[in-house]
Amino acid sequence: MKRVKNLKPDKPVIWLFLLLIFLALILIAPAKAVEKRPGFTSSVDDTLSPRYARFSRGINLPFWFWLNKGKVKPLQQRFSRDDLLLIKKLGLTFVRLPVDMANIYAPEREDRLKPEEMRLLLEGIDLIIKSGLGVNFDLHSLSQKEGQSDYSKRLQEDPSFAQEFIYFWEKLAERLSAFDPEWLVIEPMNEPVFLGEENK
Repeated sequence: MKRVKNLKPDKPVIWLFLLLIFLALILIAPAKAVEKRPGFTSSVDDTLSPRYARFSRGINLPFWFWLNKGKVKPLQQRFSRDDLLLIKKLGLTFVRLPVDMANIYAPEREDRLKPEEMRLLLEGIDLIIKSGLGVNFDLHSLSQKEGQSDYSKRLQEDPSFAQEFIYFWEKLAERLSAFDPEWLVIEPMNEPVFLGEENK
């Protein structure tokens, strides 16, 4: 019987193996930290700051102000209070709330914001926070289209709209500032892409 000598795995295989180990350590470690309070199944390391800990384990909450069909409805008609409490019970600490700009943007208004939609949005954020979950407010896209979304493309192609976008955010930020920053963080634009602008 012949022996196989110097059998060495290819370098790409080794790197892939090491990468998988690294990812496993990252994913498993947080799950081992358990918060010592009644009603919590799992949480994050107690040594972290409260705000950092609050925004360490989250889940997306789409199909309300993003990828919605038709007019936006109150949060409770999409996600009940029991749904929010279940998210918390599962050990998650915040929700990422994707919002399509077109759902709240009113270019004809001085404040650029749709009154009724903003009322629903702010009431929903308040309900989420009162359920014990932080909120990552994510302006996810500029306008929804059937089967897809228009993300940041217009910001690159239309300088006048880029200025309008800044003004819109100034007005939106004024409204969002009503919430405690310990419970609400802001993502001004989801993964903006400006092709060809990288070196400018």
